Amino acid sequence: MDTITFDLRIEWCNPTPEGNAFEATEGLASLRIGDKDIWTNVHWHWVDLLAFFAENWLFLKMEQTYPIGLKPKMPHLLRHEAEERWNLEKRSKIISDKRIEAEEEDVFGFEYRHDLACALEGKWVPSVFMLREGNHMLISCDQFLKREKYSLAMSLLNRIGQEIAERLRKIDDDIARLRLMEWEQREKRPFSLELASLVTGVPVTFLNEISSNIGEYISLNDNYSEIQDTVFMAAARMAYGASLSSRSATTILSIVAKTSKCGSLELRSLSQEAQNRLTILSRNLSPADEGRLLGEWAREQILRHHKETKLPELENLFAQWKVPIEKVGLSHGEVDAMLCWGDRHGPVIIMNSLSIRNQRSSGYRAALAHELCHLLLDLEKSLPFAEVISGDSDEWTEKRARAFAAEFLFPRQICERFPKYASISQFIGEMTLEFDVSPEIVAWQLYRSAIGKTLSSTQKSELKRFVSNPDGLE
Repeated sequence: MDTITFDLRIEWCNPTPEGNAFEATEGLASLRIGDKDIWTNVHWHWVDLLAFFAENWLFLKMEQTYPIGLKPKMPHLLRHEAEERWNLEKRSKIISDKRIEAEEEDVFGFEYRHDLACALEGKWVPSVFMLREGNHMLISCDQFLKREKYSLAMSLLNRIGQEIAERLRKIDDDIARLRLMEWEQREKRPFSLELASLVTGVPVTFLNEISSNIGEYISLNDNYSEIQDTVFMAAARMAYGASLSSRSATTILSIVAKTSKCGSLELRSLSQEAQNRLTILSRNLSPADEGRLLGEWAREQILRHHKETKLPELENLFAQWKVPIEKVGLSHGEVDAMLCWGDRHGPVIIMNSLSIRNQRSSGYRAALAHELCHLLLDLEKSLPFAEVISGDSDEWTEKRARAFAAEFLFPRQICERFPKYASISQFIGEMTLEFDVSPEIVAWQLYRSAIGKTLSSTQKSELKRFVSNPDGLE
């Protein structure tokens, strides 16, 4: 059963609402995140919280990006990072006061939409920021961050809003009627590219370029009567964040829009096992160590299930799991591969047939193994609609997926063979042929294996010839 670590409760001053809207919603609120009490018996008229919810509901529900191109580790650190950048740019004389004013307004708007403390105008309470991250809600407060399941967090906010609204229904007051109307209409704003721009962080010009080309595939609001985080909006957020052209974004959107919900029971079962295994791993592990251990586990599971000593071809695995692979020609400088999914679409793997990496069998297989990690670990977790290998995605998740792919395709245990070879070059050459992986994967796996600790300085120098970042081999 799902448990929630974020809790907000109000103890009403009067059991039965009476008087005006303010008197009827007077109470003491306590907010707890994990094992920390953030607000304790805060006295206020909580009709203001209902007004805050009504005004900002769509942004709490859908907005997943930060303003002015910043990506702080936690939402409450946005202003600190913005001020650091402004100070640096002012010293370098590369920003005008006018631009700072405009960016400061954008930061303030974000804070107002996502900080529950902004509901209590005129009263200081600790800030509590809430920002959606795919299937999770980031809850950020004073140097700590919790990831709550998105559906549970929104359910809690809805419950509190309904509780306040029910008290207002029982009194005759103009403000109460206005706040009730706002609450009941909180999701019924008409779809517009301007609103889509605000909740996705994608410029209207880019959205307009996409929307003008997708009419035959999908309507802008995806047949919803109220605005939702549609395929259009999610794909736009992904494409713009990965610096795709509007033409490529339209191509991807057309593929996803035509892909029904898919994925086999076997895949879902293996994914659940992988997620369960992730929860029992030490929380002190690095993303690379997580990926390595899970890659090793996934390889063993698949070999055991198929009763083989050699891995099945990944394309065959995805076909068995009913996950389509679509090959399209995007610009070679854009992305190698991506995994797209939504509530009613996918998962579907899109491979860029013009990618230089994908021209090589080893690069193509590495891209598919990378996507396998996301299929097993991320479809029900924090990734948004789409993940792009060379794009703008979560650093932890990407490091984990890269380590997963390397271990899945070429386990470090194989490096125990190294002493039988005359040189680094001979070992790497033969392993790349036998396992159909890149020389770089073999080199890094060798360096990070138990054997790697015994390599001489000369051998390590030779390894550097096979990797793109030789400084990491010090």
